[in-house]
Amino acid sequence: MSKLAFNGVISGDGECFCFLVDRKTFVEIIKKEPRKYDKSHKKDYYKLYPDDVFKNILGSYSNREDLKISIEVEQ
Repeated sequence: MSKLAFNGVISGDGECFCFLVDRKTFVEIIKKEPRKYDKSHKKDYYKLYPDDVFKNILGSYSNREDLKISIEVEQ
């Protein structure tokens, strides 16, 4: 089982669900520097989509029937 934890905020800009993360977290997960399209409308944040997270943890996952996802929110 792969486990990943990061701090992020929900984008709130009407897009598909994404997290806003700092540059360090983005590079750690995506394994490359963010492009201009990855920049958020909120200063110093970058958009991280669930698909990007899954691809970088699991590689190809589109045909996996055993994929279980958990999201834990701390308040």
